[in-house]
Amino acid sequence: MRRQGFNSTYKWTKCMLIAVAATSIRLQRVRTEAPKGTAAAAVNNVCGEIVYLQQLKTKFTGQISGALSHADKLAKDAAKLSLAAQQALGGPKALGYTILATIAEKRARTATKAVNERYDAVQKLIDKLATREGQLKAARRIHKQGSVEKTRAEGGADGDNTFGVSTYKCTITTAEATEDYGACKTLESNPGAISKAFEELTTEENLKTIKDGYFARRQMTLIALTKGTESSATTETAAKNCAESGGDDNSKSNAIGATLRIAADSMENPEETGLYANKENKHCEAENPDKTMDIVTGKGLAYQICKTGAKEVPKTPSVFDSTVTSLSQDPDVQAIVTQLNDKGKASEIKPANQAETLKALKTIYGTGATDLEDKYITPINNHEIVYKAGGDDAKKSISAIVDAGETPTAIAYFYAELAKKSLNKEPVKTDSKPESRKEQDEEKCKDKPQGECKDEDGCVFKGGKCVAKATTATGTDGKPTNTTGSNSFVINKAPLLLAVLLF
Repeated sequence: MRRQGFNSTYKWTKCMLIAVAATSIRLQRVRTEAPKGTAAAAVNNVCGEIVYLQQLKTKFTGQISGALSHADKLAKDAAKLSLAAQQALGGPKALGYTILATIAEKRARTATKAVNERYDAVQKLIDKLATREGQLKAARRIHKQGSVEKTRAEGGADGDNTFGVSTYKCTITTAEATEDYGACKTLESNPGAISKAFEELTTEENLKTIKDGYFARRQMTLIALTKGTESSATTETAAKNCAESGGDDNSKSNAIGATLRIAADSMENPEETGLYANKENKHCEAENPDKTMDIVTGKGLAYQICKTGAKEVPKTPSVFDSTVTSLSQDPDVQAIVTQLNDKGKASEIKPANQAETLKALKTIYGTGATDLEDKYITPINNHEIVYKAGGDDAKKSISAIVDAGETPTAIAYFYAELAKKSLNKEPVKTDSKPESRKEQDEEKCKDKPQGECKDEDGCVFKGGKCVAKATTATGTDGKPTNTTGSNSFVINKAPLLLAVLLF
């Protein structure tokens, strides 16, 4: 019998230990800690959370608007370079502009894709932040604590005879809740540590949010008071109760009154809310805690922040900010140079590396450190071109044409000019003055030391300086003579690039 009692006690104790252990584990899983960052830690009241939400909302909104503006700029860059390529067809800059336009268009698409992939998640979070902010502001204005102020009292017979015949009542009216609507403005204008809300979000693991009970109607207590003969309590007293006329409230013989009190609770005090279901691997909750709610709860806010993250939209660089060296490192540019080196047989195509690409680009854009900018980029903004617009001559820079939305008209004009050239075998008429072949050769040989002044490059060292060799436009067989040295493939490949890469 004693052994049986011992076994029962042992089993009971074992069950209790298991239950306590399970409870401990469960509590440990849902346990949250204080925020790591100074911004979240500075949320100590309703105004604190409101300003914290505003800081996040402003930063995320700026992130998306900035990314959209950048993508739009890249699209305009591509349009400007495409127009420049069209306007330069038949000239020495056609190939250079076509390469830039092709790369610019690819980068514009990349930037647009990046912002589109980020847009929906960020916009959903912005909506949640705004909704939560509105909830807090509304709740703050209607939730008061303590006794409710009374403004009016009127005694008399109860027409509804709530308690039967001869029921009397005292109708008491309470004051409207007043609120200083600018109470949070001081913190908004000087948020202090909370201004780092977005900056610290990448490393933050916990938020501080106002308890969800703050958005529910608070408990109220109504205390009814009566004394003497109720039918005599018909006059409003100074304390807004009903009593016989004359005297103070504390000396009435017949009176009806009431006091309404709103419970003083801690719902407006923030609590720690974890951002992750698992802090070690940064996993979010499996489901949105607010999926059946019509409000944004603290956990629902944390879930949306976790799903969105604080990562920036990748910023694709503009071709306008490129150098020949940076372009040579672009895989797309290397692919273009590979095609330019194509001899017509697939087996002979070898991918161009960075060094080969750089060499080809220097042939196209020049060897000077600022040649790309000076000869190709700056003229787009500063050099005016002439084209037909509605039958009249128009003279604007390429940037001005694109910014004014006149790109289709200008491209159509230059396309028509190209068609004329093809049909009539006449030069394309543009206001630009392409460098002559002689000028190109002279520029290529200029300032080269004697050791680098080579015949195969079309140069000869004469009179103490390197000058271009004298050449003619055609050879003895009537065919065009190569006046560009070993790099002539670049110009000859221009039509292929226009047909294959740009369109």
